Parts: sequence; structure tokens; C-alpha cells
Amino acid sequence: MSGNVNINGKLSLYGDSHLILCDGATLNINNTNNNDGLYCNNLIIYGQSVGNGTLTASAPWNGIHSNNGLTINGGIISATSTTSTGLLAGDDLTINRGSITAHGHYDGMRGRNVIINGGIVNATNGEGSDSYGIIANLDITLGYTELTDRITASSYNSINGTISVKAGQALYDGTAAAYSGTLNSTQIDAIAGKTLEPCFILTLPELVNATGVISQEDTTAYALAGAEITLAAVEGYEITDGTTSFTMPAQNVVSDVTVEVITYNIY
Repeated sequence: MSGNVNINGKLSLYGDSHLILCDGATLNINNTNNNDGLYCNNLIIYGQSVGNGTLTASAPWNGIHSNNGLTINGGIISATSTTSTGLLAGDDLTINRGSITAHGHYDGMRGRNVIINGGIVNATNGEGSDSYGIIANLDITLGYTELTDRITASSYNSINGTISVKAGQALYDGTAAAYSGTLNSTQIDAIAGKTLEPCFILTLPELVNATGVISQEDTTAYALAGAEITLAAVEGYEITDGTTSFTMPAQNVVSDVTVEVITYNIY
């Protein structure tokens, strides 16, 4: 769509729908009746090259409701519900790119599975009982594509699945913690309300400590791209070969250092 379109009421799309938000375009849906803002059967949303086409949908029921799948590939999207869920998919909810804000009285966004591969995502819930920023019937996967991608949710819940960081990736919560793999309940509580951003995994040999990293546990450390990293062996050992100082690139790194026990010659 192009230009500026304002709809006072419900917008329904049937079949498999593809909505292209042209650069500079705005689609505003404001439904004050007891119904959804944007309702569809199966929907894929795209942005154009600049990515500033805007879709805003607000309603008492669900701001944006797809009866089946919902995929967002770009654009600036805001979905708000005053009594239910901001962004709702009956099947998988997949976000690949774009700036997405979802707020609901109960849940910010919900799907069978919620898969975030990229974009700037902000999901918040109101004061409804048993409500969450992001909730999935099965799994929630958190990931990124660009260094500028961010994920913020007031809370997370997977009813019959797991919450995990996308395989091979890691996320930093802006304090002193980084996360990868499947998250435990303590970690899920810890990331609630925090903004997650990309960081990278540094794999170390045993007996090596790294400075300049976010955190380190055993042989796994996490660092932001551009961090100045220095490696040193623990007491009684020394690094005899490999790179001991470097700038962390925007990718995972496996250290090449060699560690040996210090030997002393006694005369």
C-alpha cells in the first residue's frame, strides 16, 4: 500500500494475504467496536528498502490477529489491544525484520511458536492476570540478523515448550549477563524487562581467562563486537603460542592459543 490510509473500524483480509508497506506510507486502523483491528487468515507483511512504511492497529480485541500464520519482514508496526492481545497468530508468529511494538491488556504478542530472527521488537503486557509480553503455546526463539537488532519484552512464557536463543547466537542484557542456548527459569525471569542485543561467543582452551568480555564460564565467554580482548593463562601456566590480544569481531571466535605448564630450571 502507498499513501496515507485511515480506517475507523475493522479491516479484514481473506486467504493468503501479502501486505507491502511502501516507504513513507501509513495505514492507521482504529476500531472502537468490540472486535479486532486487522483480521486475516494468513498474513505476510513486507517493508521496502527504507523500511519506514507504517502500520498502526488498535482495537478492544486483538490489534492484529492472524487466524493462521503471521510473518513480518519489515516496516514499522504497532499493534495495541485494550482487552486482549496486541499481536496474535493462531499458528507461528515469525519476525524477520522491522520495528515492531505490541501491547495488550493480556499479552503483547502470542503465537503457536514465536520466532524472532531480527528486527527491533518491543512487547509489553498490561495488568491482566497471567499475562506476558511474549507468550507461545510451544517454543520462543530469540535471535538477530543485524547488530542493531534489539528485543525487549516485559516477560516471557512458553506454555508447552522452551525459550531459547537461536542456535550459534548469543544475546546480552545490558548489565553483566549474556545468554545462549535454552534458557532456564532463572534466566527467563532475569531477561524480563531488559533489552537484549547481539553479542558473540568466544571459545577458550582450558586454563585461560579473558578480560574485556561480558562474562566467562569455564571455556565459554561472551563479548560485544569491538571489545578489546586480552587472554592470559591461570597461575602456574603460560600461553606459548597464539593470539593473546585482539578486537572482537562481529562473529563467534575460537581461540587459537596454546597453554603449557610453566617449568623452572633449578641450578
